[in-house]
Parts: sequence; structure tokens; C-alpha cells
Amino acid sequence: MTEPPILRTAIATYRVTEALKSGRCGPSGCVSTSSICRPSAVPRADGAEQRFDVSEMAIVTSFRRKPTGKPLVLLPVVLAARFQQSALICRADAVLASAPPTSPVRRVGVRAYSQTTGVWLRGIMHDEYGIAPEQIRWVTSRGRMSPRRAEPAGVERAAPGKELVASCVTAKLDAIHRRQRRPQDAAFRPVFPGPRGLVEAFWAKHRFVPVNHLVTIRRDWSNAIPGRRHRARPPLPRRAAGRSPAADGRDPYPMSRAALQRGDRSALRYSLAQGLLPGPLTMAEIWEGLPAEVT
Repeated sequence: MTEPPILRTAIATYRVTEALKSGRCGPSGCVSTSSICRPSAVPRADGAEQRFDVSEMAIVTSFRRKPTGKPLVLLPVVLAARFQQSALICRADAVLASAPPTSPVRRVGVRAYSQTTGVWLRGIMHDEYGIAPEQIRWVTSRGRMSPRRAEPAGVERAAPGKELVASCVTAKLDAIHRRQRRPQDAAFRPVFPGPRGLVEAFWAKHRFVPVNHLVTIRRDWSNAIPGRRHRARPPLPRRAAGRSPAADGRDPYPMSRAALQRGDRSALRYSLAQGLLPGPLTMAEIWEGLPAEVT
């Protein structure tokens, strides 16, 4: 009897992946072995060794990998998405207006310039508030985004051993952005006040939730997907910061395939404008290799 093939996966634990990672469900006709890791560690591991068949990946990372010819196919399966303004925080006593003006926000700490949350944040600040990325000094806590490419102008590396939160406390940084929770400390507050109102305004204007992480599959596995005639399903549910269920239990910010496409175009535009891509990419190139059954 032929042993079923092993599908190696590297996906963090979310509400929508618990059943897969616990073994309660899995792909038909193969054995899934999951790697439990932090979301931020998945792209680095997969890029370095290509040892996963299915992996979680930040959307900007997937864009940057396209020109390299990596044998990965992006799937329209959303694992993480959130409204981004609440990720930018400052000291509670900072003198900032209701929308961040250019002059007081001179230095912002980020984990890495190419981090997807930062890309969204810079793009939204430019589109919604007229603050161009080059008007701010971006201080990163990690090294260069690529050993083969120079960092964009206005990016500098934090001094070794200097933690961004501590630098914000001592006013060496005007603000920092946090990918998930902000420090549980009364010394900090969001730069953008009224996050709930900002969420509603962003949704009303754009009709999508900014996507952070999607799923990629190795091209050889993508090509092996059997041809089945069925209607394409929308992306999986995801947790969005600032979201609260409606009274009837429905998601007030549903992410349809059309919404995902709108978000993709914005993320792609921001990535190119911020110097993260060597040249333009088309939507066809982004989704190249996607099985016909899910297009």
C-alpha cells in the first residue's frame, strides 16, 4: 500500500487554523505535519530553506518574492487582517494634534522597514493625511531588508541593544508602531485618536480590511491539485483589529474576493511607492500559478 504524501505546513495558530493544527481535520489524501511558530518567523524559515509545502506569509513578503522566481503560489486565504491606524502609538504626554502633523512626528520606530504593518501604515498616512514616508525618519530594530538592496532614504538602524518601546519612553522616538498589542502601560496612547471611528471611516471609503498574512503553497503541490468543478469559496475568516460582531453575529467587515483584490492593489501600490519592489507587478503576476478551481 502506497504511503500518503506528507504535506509540511508552517502556519501559526489562529481560530481558523486550530482544527488543522490539532489534527481534527486535514487535506484529503495526504498527511499534514504542522510547524507551530510565530507568524513573523514563517517567511524567514520558508525563504531560507524552502522546507515547507504550505506556509503563512506576509502579503508584502509575497510581493517581494515574486521577482526572485521562488516556487511559491499565493492563495486567496486570509489568515490575518487588521485596521492599521491603532498600531501607531506614542507617549501619553506627547503633543500631537488629532491627526498626526508632519512636524512633531519626526522619528518613528519600526521592527523592519519592509514589515507589512509598516507598509500599510505609511501608505495610509500618505493617502489619508498627506504625510509622505520620506517626511519621517524610520528607525528599525532589525537589519537591512535585503543584503542586495540599499535601504530607502530616511531609514536608519537603531543602536544595538536599544529597544523601541524604551526609546519612545525616553523621547528618542516620537512614535513606534506595534504589529499586535501596544504596551499595557498608561504611559502610551494611540497617535490616531478614536480608533473605532477611524475603522468605520476606512471601511466606508475603501470596503476592505488591510491584509497582513495570506497562505502560499509550493508550485509542485499547486499543480497537483485535482481538477474539481466547484464554486470558489471566499477567503477564510480572519481577526481584524477594531472589529466587533454585529448583533446578528455577522461580520460587519466581510472580506469578499473583490475586497481582497482591492486590498491587494493598495498593498502593491504602497510597496512599489516605498521602494520595496524592483519594479511594477501586475495582479496576474501576483496570482500566477493559482489553480483554476480557486480563481
